[in-house]
Amino acid sequence: MKILQIVMVFFVMTLLTSGQAEGREGNWINIALSGSPMTQDPKLIKDSLTLSVIHNTVFECLVRYGGEMNLVIEPALAVSWDIKSSGKIWEFTLRSGVRFHDGSVMTSADVVDSFRRDPIFTGEIEAVGDKKVRMVFEEKRSGFVKNITQVGSAIEKFLPDGTIVGTGPFRIVSWLQEESVDLEAFDEYWGGRPKLDGVHFQCAVPAESALDMMKSGETDVVDIVPPSLVQEFEHDPAIETSVMKGVNVSYVHLNINNPPLDSAEFRKALNMAIHTEKIIRDVHFNQAVICRDVLPPMIGGKDDGPPRIEYRPKAAKEVIARYLKDSDRVFRMIGLPFPRPYCPEPAAQARLIAGYLKGAGLKIEYQPAESMEEYMRYMDEQDFDLLISGWVIDSRNPDDFFTAIFGVGDVDPAFLGDWQNEEFESLVIQARQTVSLKRQWDLYRAASDLFFEDLPWILIAHTNQIGAHRKVIEGLQFDPTSEFRLHDVTKRMID
Repeated sequence: MKILQIVMVFFVMTLLTSGQAEGREGNWINIALSGSPMTQDPKLIKDSLTLSVIHNTVFECLVRYGGEMNLVIEPALAVSWDIKSSGKIWEFTLRSGVRFHDGSVMTSADVVDSFRRDPIFTGEIEAVGDKKVRMVFEEKRSGFVKNITQVGSAIEKFLPDGTIVGTGPFRIVSWLQEESVDLEAFDEYWGGRPKLDGVHFQCAVPAESALDMMKSGETDVVDIVPPSLVQEFEHDPAIETSVMKGVNVSYVHLNINNPPLDSAEFRKALNMAIHTEKIIRDVHFNQAVICRDVLPPMIGGKDDGPPRIEYRPKAAKEVIARYLKDSDRVFRMIGLPFPRPYCPEPAAQARLIAGYLKGAGLKIEYQPAESMEEYMRYMDEQDFDLLISGWVIDSRNPDDFFTAIFGVGDVDPAFLGDWQNEEFESLVIQARQTVSLKRQWDLYRAASDLFFEDLPWILIAHTNQIGAHRKVIEGLQFDPTSEFRLHDVTKRMID
């Protein structure tokens, strides 16, 4: 089924032409992206870049984060919700007058269809009339309203020709894979027409080129500013940079199915071989913090005290030598194709990591992926030993972090599900069912402790989210989840 959906969405994408992109009229802004979005289907998104283009711009959820710093749950496509049976039953009353981009009115049947396609939704859902839906779970879901702020829970509709449409303030009018995406203001948006006429995303723009384009006025917004270029951006009086703590983790995924990576002792030695504080200083220019927890500090992860993993190169080398025994084993390391919020300098970070591991006795073959599609192929086929990776959570809920990336309960992991720990999974499920925040965090911290016992990753850092925009752009707030909130953004015209 998923293969059919991917083929259908790709077919629709190829039908879209560049006519609108060439003939844009009115008040548009231009955004330079560090990479290329992969899909128009919110249910298939696995990367933060695609999320940044379509989440809360093209597609919306029943609820969203809003308020100052986008930290408070607020109504979106639902206006209210009731919790029954201690969190086993959730009922959502839908907003009236919401229209999809084809002009049709959103109904409870559309919401039911969308949730049945949601890969992280494990309950039962039914329509209660045209304006209410009821969701029933076997277990208590105390924080479920936070779960459904994620892009996978967006409400969408497939048209007979295969086109997928949302309810957001902008609609897709052009999608040229690896080149550009154009979004046009949706006149019938339930929250009022956006102030902009449209948004043009230019794909795969190198950071240095983005800086030149911003100085010349060719682009208005840059999604990721490498830490090494922050000062250059800040020196231009016409440019404003934004630095905020991210909701991410940067790590190296270890293929624990390949010996000796199946040994927790060996994996711990790899972690001890990496001088993460030096990587933070030399690659991230101190725009990151070491991982004292697998959870980012922005959503409650530990942010003080001594490091959980000490840099001990001599001890690491001794353990590694004992496992490798002078063998010719070569470890294949796959790199990211372009900068990500958790790894804004992928080539530099990979070089340092490879250097530390070589110094500890590993033979490393480094292969950067040329595209995100190729990167995903390496991952899906497990054609690697070490994978430069990371994760950006698109909510503020620890359950969304643990469940999506590791696969907990009936939810499949977003990426590889090679690390499994029954006690870890039990703790996350207990936290999901717990109302007391203190008790929740006791359980999450216990789960994190189990992760550090096994260390299926080499943990690197939690990075800051750095973006930039020309000062003629007003009302733009960067978000640590990478999404753009563009409904209230304006572009001041220069005389």
